[in-house]
Amino acid sequence: MEKDTKKAFSWEIDNFSERKEEIKSASFSSGGCEWCRLCVQPKGKLVDDHLSLFLDAVNPGSLLPGWRRRASYALFC
Repeated sequence: MEKDTKKAFSWEIDNFSERKEEIKSASFSSGGCEWCRLCVQPKGKLVDDHLSLFLDAVNPGSLLPGWRRRASYALFC
């Protein structure tokens, strides 16, 4: 079984309530490799009155077949 690596990432978005388009964080590293960023869609992806939040692989072509990650989110306003 693989060892879980815990990583915290904080991201503050200025003027969030005024934003309409997708917003992407800078990429960040976890487990020794730079592999992800957060993407948020303030008006939702499929439903306009929802917030959509995604963990995005920065360079998916560099990942080995069968790779996986587990993530937990906490939102603070």
